[in-house]
Amino acid sequence: MSSVYIPYLLAVRRLRARLDATARELAGWVFLGPELGGLAAFVRADVLDDPPRFYFPLAVDDPGADYLGDLHYVWFREEDIEAFEPGCRFVAGGDLIRRWGKALGEDVQDFIQARCDEGVLEVIYPNAAAVSWGVGGAVRETALFFADQVWEVEARHGLGDGEGAGEALGADEDALAVEVIEEGNAPWFVVKRQRDGWVEVLKRLAWAVHLERGQAVDWVEAWVRLVRDPPKGLGIEVKEGGRAVVMKGEKELRKDGFKRRWGRYVKGVKHI
Repeated sequence: MSSVYIPYLLAVRRLRARLDATARELAGWVFLGPELGGLAAFVRADVLDDPPRFYFPLAVDDPGADYLGDLHYVWFREEDIEAFEPGCRFVAGGDLIRRWGKALGEDVQDFIQARCDEGVLEVIYPNAAAVSWGVGGAVRETALFFADQVWEVEARHGLGDGEGAGEALGADEDALAVEVIEEGNAPWFVVKRQRDGWVEVLKRLAWAVHLERGQAVDWVEAWVRLVRDPPKGLGIEVKEGGRAVVMKGEKELRKDGFKRRWGRYVKGVKHI
């Protein structure tokens, strides 16, 4: 049976709905390809039975060209989009500047550059080969950073707990999504949906306590519940005697990281 192909705009809408992904993340996954945990894209799939694979053309003469325009030519296998579990997540340069800029102000770009120079932050441009951040005419806002490296820098430099730490990444494409869980007309807590797979775990833990007691729970009790009785159906595995948990497609989570996420994503609301 031949594959069914869907166009770029439909693919990114489905990935946004299921993974809270952005168009720039999709570009990064196409750049990596399935060989490195990304996705295969194709051209002329609307007219060819065996469409050729798409690869980003190198913007040699214009390193500042935005790669998103190239995606309007591509198609994806529908089954690939429906089954896709990303091997990594990305943060666009513009989103990172806004996110850290709230704490660092005018120093934000120098701070990011220093982390790039140290090799702590790696950057890619899907349509350029071996281009450093903002060098040679490349646009800093369209660069892609690996999200796990961004979170590590935040933890090391104390940025995650600063002002704006709960702001959604990808704000240039998606408005901040806020999910309110209610009992009747009384909001109990709010989860700000971030590009972080552990958010669903936090939501389930908080909701379970609400159903039992009708009140909020602090992060310590939530962590104990997580390691003793992880939410079902998410493939969570407890490691090192309860000192860490792992979940497919996500970085290992320890108590300090859980505490930061709880404070960032879950907001208690007075129960009416």
